[in-house]
Amino acid sequence: MTILPSGIPLNVSRINLSNDDLETCCTFPDFTSLMDLNLNENKLVQFPNLTKVARTLTMLHIANNRIRSVPEEYAILPSLLELDLTCNELQQFPNLTGMRSLGTLMLQKNNISWIPGEFLKSADLAYICAPRQ
Repeated sequence: MTILPSGIPLNVSRINLSNDDLETCCTFPDFTSLMDLNLNENKLVQFPNLTKVARTLTMLHIANNRIRSVPEEYAILPSLLELDLTCNELQQFPNLTGMRSLGTLMLQKNNISWIPGEFLKSADLAYICAPRQ
């Protein structure tokens, strides 16, 4: 599936596309109230285009995919509280400095070797689960 089913109301608050064998992800329309997006257990290799939902999204679950990087333009999700990138193919720590509200970050089972100290100083994380160093 690369196109969202038609008829989804623009004021939807939660979308679950987990276990859909997605290899590429569609661009999300301007969902005015989307807060929770679940893309776990797919075959995504690229981070989804979230520009139209960036200001409302609070939970993003993209675990168990094949994502190798988080493009800097998508690292600014100002309302994001929880980000799950567990079990992907990340080689380096993504630039998340624009995610000031981020409270939970899950990065285990990736190929990340270090987390920049400046991120840890600037973030308001209550919980981080990262690869063992």
